[in-house]
Parts: sequence; structure tokens; C-alpha cells
Amino acid sequence: MKHLFIIAVLFLVQSELAAQAIGRVPDSLRQQYDPSRANPRANLNNGSQITELNYDSLVKIKLVKLALKYSSNLKINDATTRIAEANYDGAKKSWLSSVSFGANINEFVVSNSEAASFFPKYNLGAMVPLDIFTRTKTQKKVAAENINISNLQKEHQSKLIKAEVLLRYENYKEKKEVVNLQRSYMEYDLLAYESAKQAYSDGDIQLEIMNKAHQIYITEKSKMATMEKELNVAIIQLEELIGVPVEEAIILP
Repeated sequence: MKHLFIIAVLFLVQSELAAQAIGRVPDSLRQQYDPSRANPRANLNNGSQITELNYDSLVKIKLVKLALKYSSNLKINDATTRIAEANYDGAKKSWLSSVSFGANINEFVVSNSEAASFFPKYNLGAMVPLDIFTRTKTQKKVAAENINISNLQKEHQSKLIKAEVLLRYENYKEKKEVVNLQRSYMEYDLLAYESAKQAYSDGDIQLEIMNKAHQIYITEKSKMATMEKELNVAIIQLEELIGVPVEEAIILP
């Protein structure tokens, strides 16, 4: 009967700890849920405090800008556009390579012969292909279309980058919140385990009950390792796009 009473007391203590979850979260964790405390400079231009919703929206805008800035694919698109523009400029002048000029002097003029009075003394000529204008027009049209294609590819790539960075940011936020919650659970389980050890030392509970509390703590600690790994993966995936550390990127000026 005494054992049942002690178990009931431990259950009530654990329930009370769970009920006081918010109050027992360390300040270092609580700041991660409160952008204004983690970043006191995060204020709107008019001096008003940034709300959690506004903060999140501004962070998303910043992340997208960073991703677009550091995207190697967009840099390739820009280079492709410059090449297409150069080809267009070259197409406008391509007719010059199709026109040829020629000239020669009568051999009697060179030798100062009496026959130099015969005409023509000089021969001048020019060769212009009949399709010169059609060919130039076609080359310009192809070059212009290549510019349009390059611009469309960049626009499409920008949309893909924006969607991907927002998806990875949402994944990062989820993993971060899960880790914070799991850390809180571990604190409570550790406290319950420490209480159980003290109760066992005082002879109030059996070894089996203490071992059960210890097993719960170990299980939650194992979950924590998995969740931290998933958070680190989410961070790596997001930083791959934005090109800077996440902790630096989410700080607003």
C-alpha cells in the first residue's frame, strides 16, 4: 500500500512538472521563440516592435534575396544572356563579312608599256551575296530569341529557388521547434529520474521503479540525438541555398 502511495505521489509530481512546462523552459530556449528578445534590433522603420508574424515574413524575404544572390544557376543564366546579346550584336554586323571587294592594275601600266594606253587600266569590283539581307535578318532573329529564352530560363529558375528556399526554411523551423520541445521533455524526465533515485536511496520505492524512470530518460535522450541530427541536416540544406550561416541570416538589421 505504501508503494502505491509513493507511485501516486511521483505521478502527481510528474504531472505538476508537465503543467509548469512553459515556466521551466530556460531563457536561452525561450529566446528562440521570441525574436524580439533574441534580436533586440528587430524593429520596424517607424520604431514599433516587430511581431512574430512580421519577423517571419521579413526573414523569408531576406532568405529569398540571399538565395537569388548566391545562386550559381542564376549566374550561369546571366552569362548565357550576355553571350546571346553578344551574338545579337554580331548578327547585326554579320553582313560585313559577306561583302568582298577586289582591285587589280593592268599589267601594262605596271611595266610602263606603250600598250598602257589601253583600257581599262584599273579593275575594281565588289561581290555582294544575293541573300545577304535575308541571312542577316534570320541571324538577328535567332539571336533575339536566344536572349528571350535565356531571360525566361532565369525567371523560371528564380521561381524554383524562391519555392525551394521557403520550403527548406519551413523545414528548418519545424526541426528547430521539435528540438526545443524535446529538450524541455528531457529536462522533466531527468528531474523525474533524479527524484526517483533519491526516493530509491531513501528506501521509498523499489529499484524497478527507478530503472523505469531512467529508461524513460534514456529513450528521450536517444530521440533528442535523432532530432538534433535532423535539425543539422535542415540547416545544411538551407545554408546550401542562402550561402551564409542560418543564425546570421535570420538576424534582421
